[in-house]
Amino acid sequence: MAKVIPVPREFRPSEVMAPLVLAADTPTVRAACDVLFIAGPDLAWDEQALGHFLVDGPFDPDLRETLELAAAGAEFSFTRLIGSMWPVVKPLLGAAVAEAQEGRRRNKKWGEAEGIATVVGAVTRGTMGQPDALGVLPLLANLLPQGMGWLASRLAVGAMALRERELAATGLSPARYVAMVQALVRIGAVHPLVRVARPPGNNAAEVTLASPSGLFGSTPTPGTRSLDVLRLDPALSALRAGEDRALPLFIAEFINHRLLGSPAAFACARYGNSDAPEFDVLVPEAKVGVEVKLFQGSNAKLVENLKAAAKKLAEKQLPAYRDLGCKKVLLVTNLDEGRAEAFLGEVRKMNPKLARLPIVLVGGVERLAAELREVVKTVSAPRNRAASRELQGLADEARRGSKRRSARGPVGARDPSPGLSPTQTRADA
Repeated sequence: MAKVIPVPREFRPSEVMAPLVLAADTPTVRAACDVLFIAGPDLAWDEQALGHFLVDGPFDPDLRETLELAAAGAEFSFTRLIGSMWPVVKPLLGAAVAEAQEGRRRNKKWGEAEGIATVVGAVTRGTMGQPDALGVLPLLANLLPQGMGWLASRLAVGAMALRERELAATGLSPARYVAMVQALVRIGAVHPLVRVARPPGNNAAEVTLASPSGLFGSTPTPGTRSLDVLRLDPALSALRAGEDRALPLFIAEFINHRLLGSPAAFACARYGNSDAPEFDVLVPEAKVGVEVKLFQGSNAKLVENLKAAAKKLAEKQLPAYRDLGCKKVLLVTNLDEGRAEAFLGEVRKMNPKLARLPIVLVGGVERLAAELREVVKTVSAPRNRAASRELQGLADEARRGSKRRSARGPVGARDPSPGLSPTQTRADA
């Protein structure tokens, strides 16, 4: 008798992935799903806790050089202005820098962004706390334009560096990256944060913050070259931090979205307590498991990571799927085809007992969607047959009920009471 795989005791609901599942079925926005194949750290500017970011803008080879020149000019002007106002600025900056140093001492994970934010906040509080706060406004009126110009230029340069890192980590072409970002914007999976623009004929960069609704309050002048920094939706970003669960949840929702009845695919599934092994995705009715392996492309120790991941797959994860009763495992990865084949070869070499377990390498949303549709067919075929039998049974029962009612005849045509003529009633009698 074939082994039956029970429904897991624990699993993660996958409805949060519905927008990306719908995108996978829509050719014009399918590229949005590429973001699921990018490792979380490669989407982070610094710490993943701060969010995951993408950049929308032209791939202009001259734009970065222009912005770096603008940043250098703004920094020079800002420094000179600070020097001329040093007697007024010095007390404010002294307290602000001390607060930033204390914050870094208490929290070793603080980076440059946290330090700058602390300094700006301390300066603002110090300014507003002056006995004559309005007297400091001329100082701010002089400093802010220069400071914002420098900040905008540096922000744009940093955003372009982030985009280059994301491209290098993923192997996406510039055209595919642009398609991915614009598709994410269309399905509402990213939210604008800030726009950095360089108007025509102006070496200074301008910065515009998005409103909470994600809209910018101004439209760039025609001919303006701009970059928009976008943040991944917080609900989706939360799944990318730490152990990345976004792709397993997407896979489970992709399958369940196409089936009537109870869920068939379970993401982050577990049998037993927290010490029991966790399966990325299980489809018990199809006896299929899905293991997801995303690698951070920018990690200098990628070879070592591959070896460690191969050992874990060979010794623990894949045997767990086999022992549970899975007849096939999809190995979903963001490795290119050559490295993925070599990776799987290393896994099989480490554990020859896996030779009888079919393992299918899957990369990219198009290939993944095709494999998952086959899983849906496997699950839906017996479900459809069972539903057909159930409907046929209901139809047969309805026909038998109809025959019984016909045999009794219409209610008004029943035999009269004994001893009465057909036209009499008991009252007449």
